[in-house]
Amino acid sequence: MDSIDHKIIVELQRDGRLSLTDLSKKIGLSIPACKERVERLEEKDVIQGFTTKINLKKIGYDLLAILRIRVAGPNIKKILQHFKSNHQVLECHRVTGEDCYIVKLAVPSLETLDEDVVKMASLADVTTSIVLSSPVESRVIQPV
Repeated sequence: MDSIDHKIIVELQRDGRLSLTDLSKKIGLSIPACKERVERLEEKDVIQGFTTKINLKKIGYDLLAILRIRVAGPNIKKILQHFKSNHQVLECHRVTGEDCYIVKLAVPSLETLDEDVVKMASLADVTTSIVLSSPVESRVIQPV
């Protein structure tokens, strides 16, 4: 990857809907050259897709929670299956330290959060934190 690829990555993180015409102008390449580079970055799995950021509250998910999960033995597969099948689980990360997983969960209400935590608590130790605000939600990252 060179500095032009880096520029493409940064611009597409800022706006994934940027047209090839606009992207090519921003990075100083012809449209065909820009298209070829974007396709090559997709083929190399550098660009893994284009997504839309959604305001969770506008679609009924009023609470965001971070769950720390500690699990052992045969319940590991069960809790992973729960994470994968639960559409309210936005992210799940295997981590080092005392906890095994950090889970980001969007729910419509405290009642729903409670129900989900009870289900998980039958399989693992769960520590729940409700997100009050998100000063840094996502950011454009520069390639190294």
